[in-house]
Parts: sequence; C-alpha cells; structure tokens
Amino acid sequence: MAKWNVVLSTTEPYNYIGIINVRQGNRNSEVMEAIITENGRPVDLSQCKVFIEALLGNKFTVERAAKLIDAKNGKIQYTFDEYTMQMIHEQTANFKIVKGEDVIATTQDFSYFVVRAVSKTEGEMGSYWQTVEDLIADMTDYINKGKGDFDQWMKDRKEEFEAWRDAQQGDYLNWFESIKDILKSIDPGGVMLSELMDARVDLQGVRHESIKERLIADLEYIYKKIKYQLDLIVYKHIPVGNKITIEHDSEYQPEVRTTFYQNAIGTETDGLDTSDQFGGGTIYNVPTQLSFDRKKTHVEMPLYYALNTGDYIVHDKHTLLIIEGNKTLCFTMGSANITKAYINDGQTEVVRIPENLELFIKDDSTVELKWKRGMLNGN
Repeated sequence: MAKWNVVLSTTEPYNYIGIINVRQGNRNSEVMEAIITENGRPVDLSQCKVFIEALLGNKFTVERAAKLIDAKNGKIQYTFDEYTMQMIHEQTANFKIVKGEDVIATTQDFSYFVVRAVSKTEGEMGSYWQTVEDLIADMTDYINKGKGDFDQWMKDRKEEFEAWRDAQQGDYLNWFESIKDILKSIDPGGVMLSELMDARVDLQGVRHESIKERLIADLEYIYKKIKYQLDLIVYKHIPVGNKITIEHDSEYQPEVRTTFYQNAIGTETDGLDTSDQFGGGTIYNVPTQLSFDRKKTHVEMPLYYALNTGDYIVHDKHTLLIIEGNKTLCFTMGSANITKAYINDGQTEVVRIPENLELFIKDDSTVELKWKRGMLNGN
C-alpha cells in the first residue's frame, strides 16, 4: 500500500505534492504512487519505461526504475531504497519517461526529505549513530594513520628484494660462463643463425619477416610458373577455341590433314609472301579435333594457330590455304572437293588460286611453287 499518492505534471511549472518524509534503513515501505499528466490529462505510458532521477546533496545523481501500475492512465509506483535515501535532508527528484532509446518527457521537479536512521548496537561502547559520511571520514582517518607503517613495510621488502637480486646475479653470471662453450659448440661462428636468416629470403630474392611468409611467397611464385606452363600447353597443343568450318561435296566424313608453315614463297596472294625471307620453312602437323555435319567438316585447333584475318585460297579443289602475312595454314581433304571455308559461324567465300600458278608440298620441309612455263623451289 502506498504512503503517498501524488500527481506529477510534465507541463505545469511546479508540482505541489506536500511533504514526503522517508527514513533511511526502511525497506519496501517508503512507497509513492504518482499519476503523470500533461496539460491536465494522464499520459499514456504504454510501451514506455519510467525512471526516477534524484539529485542528492546537489552533487550526486541516482537513476532507478519505477513500476508501471496503470500504463494507459499514466499511473506509476516507486519504492524509495538505499540509493535514493543515501543522503539525509532535502533532496530533489523527477521522473523520466523513455520510449525505445528516446527520452520523450520528464516531470517537473519535486522534493522529498530523508530522515536520519538511528542504529543501535548493544556492546561495550554502547549505542552510536553513524551516517555514510561519518563512516567515510573514519575510514580515511584510519588509512592516513596506518600509511607510515605501510610505507616502512614496503621499504623493508624492497631492501630484501634488492639483496636477494644481488646475490642471484653472481650465481647467474657463473652459470652463463659455464654454458658458453656449449653454445659455441652448438653454433660455432653463428652459422646456424645466419642460415636461419637466409632461409627467410624467397626464390625471387625478397626477404620476409618469417620463414612461414617466405614459404607462402615461394608457393605462390611456383604456382604462377606452373600455371603459365599449363596455359601455354593448352594454347599450343590442345585443339580448342580455334575452329574452321570447311564445306565440301561429299556425303561421307572425309579426313582432313592440317599443317602450318612460315615464309613459303608462292603461298600468298599473287604468289609472293610479305616477309623479307625468300624460301620455305619447317612444316608442322597441327593438332586437330574433327566433327562433322552434312557436307561440312569442323576442324578445331589450338589458339596458337589462329589466323583470323587471313586470305582463304583453294588449290586444286582438295587443298585450302589460309594466309596471314608470312604464316600459312594448309588443310588437305583428299577424298572430297572443298567448296567453302569460314571461321566459326562467319562464312567467307574462298579465292581460287590463279590458273597459271601451281603449288606442291613435296615433303615435310619443302614447299614447291610451279609456273606453267617453269619451276621455282623454296627449301
């Protein structure tokens, strides 16, 4: 049951609630119930929390939670405890309303009076009164009186420690001298230490903070080197990514032999290549993968042999040449006549070789160009 029932306003300049006397030491009995109003109407405290804020002795602040009795009608209850009654005489307080993280309102200040508690303890000294302030003062006086003894005790302990340390220092130096020879025999000349330091230098000559960092750097370097070599193998030797489609007149699946060579006279348009060399080069077999549609053969090659901007020339119906600068790809289809050729899905009409010019591949190292009126070799 509440001792005091009051009305506290958030808008009126003053709260007239009479005298509230609370006594130190009373537990759960100094109960106040309040209705919080705004412009004369109760404040709806639903989904809110309410706290009392007390200013003790105009120096110290205390915040304690209040209990909601009838939130809709703004009714709360607070029981004064050891925190809000820790200083005697008149104190100032108000209630704070919080919703979520925001303070949405506070009541005007009101006053309450804390009466000193009388404590009685039977004993040789009889009864006594003591406040918190008196207790603090007694403790401070006790510490100050014993400070000199404590300082002397600390000084004595320090002297004992220094004496022990000086005695131990001699023993340590003797021990260190006794193991010097052992240390020298383990790592004469500091070779092991030097090798450990050198072990922090990676394959590229960079010094790291630790051997672990150096090993990680070496693994990354080796991985990049291996990946480069693997990519190069795919680029030069795996038939993928570079496709030529050759159309022909056969209803079957004719085989195609594919070769590559450079600097071969007579393999370019008008019978001359664009390099400054006169003569042929080594002929290489190109790795291929064949697939077939009706009257179409798809020749897939490594990207290394891609000639995407070259001229397409058909020689004697069984041989297709793709010429780009001084590079030549030669496709030979012995069992069918070549009619068209193109890269991927973009069709390109082929160019017929001039009638007065004939091309012969004698062997893997010789390409022969032959005019009707004579013959010219390129080795």
